[in-house]
Amino acid sequence: MKTERLITFIIAAVIISAVVFIATHFVLDLIMNRPLTSISGQNLQKAYAQEIAESTDVNKLTQEGAKLAKGNQVDAALINLKRATELEPKNRDAWVWLGYSQLKNKEPEEALKSLQTAEKLDPINPTTYQYLVIAYQQTGDTDSAKKASDKYEYLTKSDKKQ
Repeated sequence: MKTERLITFIIAAVIISAVVFIATHFVLDLIMNRPLTSISGQNLQKAYAQEIAESTDVNKLTQEGAKLAKGNQVDAALINLKRATELEPKNRDAWVWLGYSQLKNKEPEEALKSLQTAEKLDPINPTTYQYLVIAYQQTGDTDSAKKASDKYEYLTKSDKKQ
């Protein structure tokens, strides 16, 4: 009975020691391989931008950009969406989300350019017109805002009839 307890104790001690050793090794590896300066927000943003610059998956970039924009992480969203539009200039969704992100970043002129590109790629996408209304209003072009609003209303009424 004492021998069984002793064996159980030794096995438990070996397992616990192994777990502690592995965890310590992992933490030390993490600390030693990352310079302390990488903790700063600016360096983290640079590292993220570099990772995105190397990415070639347009759908992932667009989806991630949209998610970040919705989550008010506009700077990161812009990095993703600009890369997506560079890789695939005819990706309507990337242009729409880029325009949306630029509006959230208080860049209405840039948003207008992005949304106009999306409009040229797909002139019947209601979401494009929804954001074009805002972009035109923010740039002071009320006539174009009204036209975009009319197109949005027309397209969304057509969707409801189907």
